[in-house]
Amino acid sequence: MPWSRGAARRDQGSRLRPVGLPSSHRTIRLPFALLLLFASAGAAAAFAFETDAVRLLVDDCARALSLREEATDKEWLQARPWPLFAVKKRGRWRPSTSLRKDGDRYVADFGQAGISATYAISAHKDYILFELADLQGEDIEAIRLLHLRTEGLETAGHRLAVRWNDEFAVVPLALSPRVHASLSGPNAIHATVNQEFGLQGEKIALVAVPTERLMDTIQAVEKAFDLPSPTIDGQWAKRSDAVRTSYLFIDLTAWNVDEVIRYAKLGGFKYILIYAGTWASSRGSYPIKRKNFPLGERSLKRVVDSYVAWMQPGSTTREENLDGLAPRALVPSPVRPARSGSEPRSAIGRHAIQAT
Repeated sequence: MPWSRGAARRDQGSRLRPVGLPSSHRTIRLPFALLLLFASAGAAAAFAFETDAVRLLVDDCARALSLREEATDKEWLQARPWPLFAVKKRGRWRPSTSLRKDGDRYVADFGQAGISATYAISAHKDYILFELADLQGEDIEAIRLLHLRTEGLETAGHRLAVRWNDEFAVVPLALSPRVHASLSGPNAIHATVNQEFGLQGEKIALVAVPTERLMDTIQAVEKAFDLPSPTIDGQWAKRSDAVRTSYLFIDLTAWNVDEVIRYAKLGGFKYILIYAGTWASSRGSYPIKRKNFPLGERSLKRVVDSYVAWMQPGSTTREENLDGLAPRALVPSPVRPARSGSEPRSAIGRHAIQAT
């Protein structure tokens, strides 16, 4: 889509810019065109955040207007503008109603809620970074770092909060355990932080790229933000053949370990995966369940040692496995995760059975 040059100038060294109004283009959908005509009357300015793949357009009412792919000129957001942010106050979600630039930051207001949020938003080669820099107001329970309504991305991956089709993919990558990226309905994408775990300083990387580039981009973000990016025999785990092999889900305990291993051998399974509720009495801090491992860590280690005697060990973690029985495990300054390729940090030693 062509853009008028008047106010749409890029600052040196920056990939984000306030822009003027788009020039006429016959492929613009009617509702969007009407919105832009309204904006031309002085009701709305706009901000654009560009990566190599897309341009995200946001108006001064803090609504996402467009997520347009540069190479194909395809639009991946719904035609109806939708609030980009939201805040939860006294049990009720309240949408963002205005957005203004303050130096190199963006300040969003939330109508009559009496709350304002300051975001640092910057566009990079492969992603757009959203960081909650400051928050003013009372009775804040949670805030969304991002809310988008996609169009044409019919496949949903809830674990990663990704929506995609054969051509394009959109995902808000959480950059800490305190950010909850999620999907809802047929097209919504969210990234939320909660008061009890900390709000300010939390951030996400919005990745919107052709589907064939998604995995490479996720790996690049992991490295750029020093996130866990494990490898298996030198191969990135998300592309490893080892994680696509056969495995047996079963209630493995100190009482049945020999029998389960015999079954796994008969079935030709390479891995055994234990249900989280089998080895842990709650999800969050994951204390070992004494009913199944009566000596605690010693019992669990003994089971692991039996396991690794005949197959390669591994482990998985799922940070969304939290429940109300768990002590508060997420705190503003968590233990730093192990780097890619390093030995796992475990109370039971360097070996761990896969658990989920």
